[in-house]
Amino acid sequence: MKDHDMNDFATRVTFARAWNTYAPNGQSICNDTLALEFLPREHRLGAATHEGRMKMNSILTPLELALIDWVAVRTRVMDEFVLNALNSGVRQLVILGAGYDSRAYRLVTPDQGVTVFEVDRPAMQDIKRNKIKEALGPAPEHVVFVPLDFQEANIVKDLSDKGFQLGIATAYLWEGVSFFLDSYAVEKTLVFMAETAGTGSALAFDYVDEGVIHGTYSDPETATLVRHAKKTGEAFKFGINPEELPEFMEKHGLKATANNSAPQWLKIYGKDCDGLAPAPFFHVAHGIKP
Repeated sequence: MKDHDMNDFATRVTFARAWNTYAPNGQSICNDTLALEFLPREHRLGAATHEGRMKMNSILTPLELALIDWVAVRTRVMDEFVLNALNSGVRQLVILGAGYDSRAYRLVTPDQGVTVFEVDRPAMQDIKRNKIKEALGPAPEHVVFVPLDFQEANIVKDLSDKGFQLGIATAYLWEGVSFFLDSYAVEKTLVFMAETAGTGSALAFDYVDEGVIHGTYSDPETATLVRHAKKTGEAFKFGINPEELPEFMEKHGLKATANNSAPQWLKIYGKDCDGLAPAPFFHVAHGIKP
């Protein structure tokens, strides 16, 4: 994806988080209290005001709503993962493809002694820095920006140059990225996590069922999603058979500890969110370095 496409994608994901955060009638499953700060005014009004939500509800398609619900569920799962990791004593949090991720500012506090490394393309990070400065002032000292391109970078070197420590307890968060990469980049990133992780390290990442990539997934809306992704310059390139996920992670030096589809995660975290219908071909997996 080009840099302007990356920004557009990050905005859409952040809108989805804001949309669900301000959802009425018990339909909110995530609570991204900073999402609005990264959005243009019209997006803020569309997500957080009654009039704006009424207008957006008349515009959004069922597929778009399913994707918004998916982002909301994924956000909750990833938030819980980060909070659990912090409670377990990790010293570093690496957010790969950070976009407008706000966890470094709403879940991590300076007194916890945790360094957050936000990894993303330089142009995306420049935009985010400006938005953070407008909303919160200068970025807190515990946040370190690491500019790189996943397809081309030496992740270990680029992180180490910014103060990343090898072999200590680290949490790795890889959200909304894997399906846009080729298999080589995905495998290289997983190996990076396994080789740099210390005792007590954990990771969370999301992926799509490989049937979406091969055109064999049975859900009737999948073909529409794939066409839409290609049209917007965000074509899916990589997927995993959910049944083969544990073996896939083990092959790359990691042990799977959770592997659920979006509806399965919804049952775990959103028992009262009956109005949500996230796209079922998305999954979130957790793992550890054995």
